[in-house]
Amino acid sequence: MLNEDDIYAHSLPDRPEEEWEPLRHHLRGVGRMAKLFASAFDAGDWGTAAGLLHDVGKYLVAFQLYIRGKGRGVWHAPQGARVAQCKFASGPGRIVAYTVAGHHAGLHDAGELDKRLNWARDATEGGYEAYADALDLPTALQLPPAFLANGPLEKLESGFALSFFVRMLFSCLIDADRLCTERFYAPETYRTRKESRIPLIEIKGRVDAHLEKLQRRAAEQTGPVNAIRSEVLSHCRAAAELSPGAFSLTVPTGGGKTLSSLAFALDHALRHGLRRIVYVIPHTSIIEQTCDVFREALGPDLSAAVLEHHSAFVPPNCDKEEEIGPSKLRLATDNWDVPIVVTTSVQFFESLFSAHPRQTRKLHNLAKSVVILDEAQALPTPRLGPCVAALNELVRRYGNSTVLCTATQPPLTRGRHLPVGLETVREIVPDPSRLSQRLKRVKAEFEGRLSDADLADRISEAPRVLCIVDTRAQARDLFTAVRKRLGEAEGLLHLSAAMCPIHRRSVLAEVRSRLQDGRPCRLVATQVIEAGVDVDFPLVFRGLAGIDALAQAAGRCNREGRLADLGRLVVFLGEGRPPPGDLQRRRLLAQGLVEKAEDPLTPETVQRFFAELFSVTGAKGLDFDEIVKGLAETAQQARWPFRSIGSKFKMIDEQTFPVLVDWQNEKADALQESPIAELERLTRQSHPVPLRLLRSLQQYTVSLRPHQFDLLRNIGAVSLLGPDDAFSRLSQPDFYDRSVGLVPGENLRAAEENII
Repeated sequence: MLNEDDIYAHSLPDRPEEEWEPLRHHLRGVGRMAKLFASAFDAGDWGTAAGLLHDVGKYLVAFQLYIRGKGRGVWHAPQGARVAQCKFASGPGRIVAYTVAGHHAGLHDAGELDKRLNWARDATEGGYEAYADALDLPTALQLPPAFLANGPLEKLESGFALSFFVRMLFSCLIDADRLCTERFYAPETYRTRKESRIPLIEIKGRVDAHLEKLQRRAAEQTGPVNAIRSEVLSHCRAAAELSPGAFSLTVPTGGGKTLSSLAFALDHALRHGLRRIVYVIPHTSIIEQTCDVFREALGPDLSAAVLEHHSAFVPPNCDKEEEIGPSKLRLATDNWDVPIVVTTSVQFFESLFSAHPRQTRKLHNLAKSVVILDEAQALPTPRLGPCVAALNELVRRYGNSTVLCTATQPPLTRGRHLPVGLETVREIVPDPSRLSQRLKRVKAEFEGRLSDADLADRISEAPRVLCIVDTRAQARDLFTAVRKRLGEAEGLLHLSAAMCPIHRRSVLAEVRSRLQDGRPCRLVATQVIEAGVDVDFPLVFRGLAGIDALAQAAGRCNREGRLADLGRLVVFLGEGRPPPGDLQRRRLLAQGLVEKAEDPLTPETVQRFFAELFSVTGAKGLDFDEIVKGLAETAQQARWPFRSIGSKFKMIDEQTFPVLVDWQNEKADALQESPIAELERLTRQSHPVPLRLLRSLQQYTVSLRPHQFDLLRNIGAVSLLGPDDAFSRLSQPDFYDRSVGLVPGENLRAAEENII
């Protein structure tokens, strides 16, 4: 056996061994931190065990030679997993083994875990088990914990609960390991991270002051909308006193849900000792606006309290073993240890079912948090079962409060259509139907079929009009047709996900300015304009879509209730190809309702729409059997297919690739280094990419489907840059237009007709 004083966890290149980190220090540090994290859901002993055992394999002679540059790399994670399985009771030992064995490679499927445990059994040189005996492992895990001992494990709920617990424990270990490593290699970064935390009570004070200012301003204006927004806020404040659990906030679009839900979350968190607020939003365009609203409320000095996390770049080969040492810090990763997180539903739910350390690292910070599921109706129906099962688990076992926030509330409580639905959902605002009637500002009418030529004529004739269609290709064609009719007339704008976020923000700023000043404003957009984007047109055209999408389009019409009469929402059948999958199902169901109903936007029509949608889809269409029930069936032997499920569970059926574009606002300071230029400079200097820059780069990306990306790459229009070529860049500027964003040309025309 080696001398304990000569065994190290981390080395420092070109520095004497006396300055390296002893392994015993690292293990105990990770154990203490993982215990702290896991204590948020009463699993402190589990965190201690995982932390103490995760790097036990570094006691191997082969690893100590490797860290000194005298040998080849060697697996060091399976040894701690084997100790866990040998030292603890069978159930707890297996659970800890999953987390320890995967702390570099990610959670394994059961068969792969068995292979690694067998390898660790045979690789006994170095006496790592003797070192493990001196680590003060928790004795509590030698007995089955209560939730393993109670009830039959073959129950659906228990199997899913156990697999979910493994992910949460894994998250505690990953974050503790990465933070302790950061503390050794980058102490200033670690110290800054701790010192920059902003308490929720300070955030609440700033938000309260901002809301009081808005209410004083609203009191000076006439009309019912501001009075109703004030009522919604009051109901949210009162409901914050209720015990943690599942809530719904059913308020028509324009009713002030964003700031009212934030007020509820802050009051509720402080009242019940919850730790942070996580906003889950379906589209990045809404994230941008929501973050702007929050930062305006907080002021520039507290803007760091809000983390905007979406579309993060994924390093290549991310499923392989992570490197050890300082290289693991090359690309920073969010752990959501901030007061307010604003993220996408893709980022949120895929992380809950992921097996990879980078995505799962943040999960433990969801315990004792408030999750606001904004536009809850936008959850894709084929993924609804697993998504709601995960939300239910957070509420039941992890002290979480979840708020379903939408104008068109889907029935997400447990029932025949949703066997793993939420158990109880409390409505924050009494009598949503009456509130809907009081906030009625739009009359919807079904026009029937409209050709693109007729639609372009109608748009050209209206001075202020919004037209929403399903795909990027149709929006671009319609914009081009209107531009031909209007010539050089001002006020024609385009908005779609073919434009990078900072470009979209610039367009929306121009739209709001024109509408406020009463100037001409004709906007042709895809559905990125819906759900939370604060614009107010007197006339909106919307291609036929689900009732929920039509309600969102109505929310961009007469939003402030300033018209003498109701605003007009004109629903039409367009020429473009119908959207695929779940969107097509919603559209077909809506067509029958729109054609028959006098008003397709009433709460009764919304309820009928969702009842028919869930009935048509059925439980088997919810990925229920494969993801949720499959976890339960393997629970007795704790043989879960973590990696297989992580690779299968995608909120969007087809993967997208973020591509950087060199877009610059004409008003931008030419002397300021652009994020892409900074990335190029850091790459040349072999410097790591800071988290600040990663967030900035998100504003300059366009997401492409695989066929789009491959076609552009094949013609040399995409190049790679950054550490490990982790970033893709549009290298031919002619493919990006200042009016409509990515212009794929004829080579990509057919490939993008169904892209939203």
